[in-house]
Amino acid sequence: LPDDVPGLSQLQQRQAMLKNCLADYRLSPFVSSYFGKPFQKGRVMYGNCLQDMLEQVPCTHEDLVSVCQANFIRRKTEDGYIYFVALQKNRPIDQWVSLGVAARSVLFFNPLTGEKGKARLRISNGLAQVYLQLKPGQSMIIRTYNQEDVAEPLYPVYQREGIDFLNATQPVIGMATNKQPKRAKIVNLHGKWTFRFTEGDPAIPGTFIMRGTPVSWTDLPVKASTVYAGTGRYTLKFKLTGVKADDWRLNLNGLAESARVYLNGQYAGEVWSLPYTLNVGRFLKPGKANLIEIDVTNLPANRIADYDRRGVKWRIFKEINFVDVTYNKTLYDKWPIMPSGLTRPISLEPLYIKSN
Repeated sequence: LPDDVPGLSQLQQRQAMLKNCLADYRLSPFVSSYFGKPFQKGRVMYGNCLQDMLEQVPCTHEDLVSVCQANFIRRKTEDGYIYFVALQKNRPIDQWVSLGVAARSVLFFNPLTGEKGKARLRISNGLAQVYLQLKPGQSMIIRTYNQEDVAEPLYPVYQREGIDFLNATQPVIGMATNKQPKRAKIVNLHGKWTFRFTEGDPAIPGTFIMRGTPVSWTDLPVKASTVYAGTGRYTLKFKLTGVKADDWRLNLNGLAESARVYLNGQYAGEVWSLPYTLNVGRFLKPGKANLIEIDVTNLPANRIADYDRRGVKWRIFKEINFVDVTYNKTLYDKWPIMPSGLTRPISLEPLYIKSN
C-alpha cells in the first residue's frame, strides 16, 4: 500500500505492538490453569479454561452459552435474577444446566404459551443447576430467587420410554420389558383429509380431498391456488389409541406460515413460530374418534408476485418506497411460488412426565 494513505503508519505501528504482545502469550495446550500478566494499567489473562479465568474477575460463566450454545440476557432484581433464554442452534437442550448465579428456587415461564412452573433444582459443586428442555427455536424465561422457596407446581419434564433424563442418559439396564408400563406410540395423522379455502383472495370455491397426508394448497389442480393469499382449513377424522399419556404434542412440521388448531370442536391454540408444536392432550378423546381442524394462513408473497406480473397497482403507501437491497425500485414478479398450508406429514407425540 502507498505511504500516503491516511493513518497507515499509525496502523502499522499498532499492528507491530499487538504482534509483540501476543508473542508473550504462548500457551501450551497441556496447561489447564490461567495466567495473568501486567499490561499498562491492567493485566492480560490467558489460559485454556474460560471458567477458571472468569472466576478471577467479576464476570459470570454461563453454561447456557458454553455448553448449550444458547443465547440469553440476564437482569438482576432485588431477590434474584431474570433470564431470557433463546435457543437459536439446531440442537435441543435436554439436560441439567448450571446457572451462573446462586438460587434457592427457580421458576420457568414459557413466553409462547404462558405455561409456568417450578424448575427442578439441585446444587452441584456449589452451582445451582436446573433441568432444562428446549427445542431449536424455543425460548424460556427463567426467574431465580435468592431466599424464597416459591410454592408452585413443578414445570413438566418429559421423558422417553426407558430413559430417565433426570438421572441418566442411557436406557435403564436390567429392567424387564414386561414390567414396563405400556406406552402409547406416535400417531401419524394419515387418512382422508379434506381442504377448503375459507377467507382470502381470490375466492376459490369447493372442497378438495387429500389422501394420506396433507399437502401445500399450491399443489392443488386449481390455477388460482398458486396466487391465493389468506386462510385454508384442513380437516381429518382419526381414531386415537386407547393407551393413555400424560399429554400429547401436535407436531406441525413444515407449517407455512401460521395456524389455529381446533380439536373436537374446541380451540386448542395457535402455532406461528419454531418449533411449531402445541400440547393438546386435554382436547383429545383416547380410544375414540377425534376431529382435527387446522386453519392455516399463508404470507401474501404469492399474491404480491401475481399483482406485479399483471401490473396491478397495490403499492398504496404514500410515505414508503419499496426498494431492493441496492435501494432501487423493484418488482416482485420473478418471485417463485411459495408453499402454503401444511407441507409435511403431521403427528401426535405421546408425552410422559417425570414424576420425581
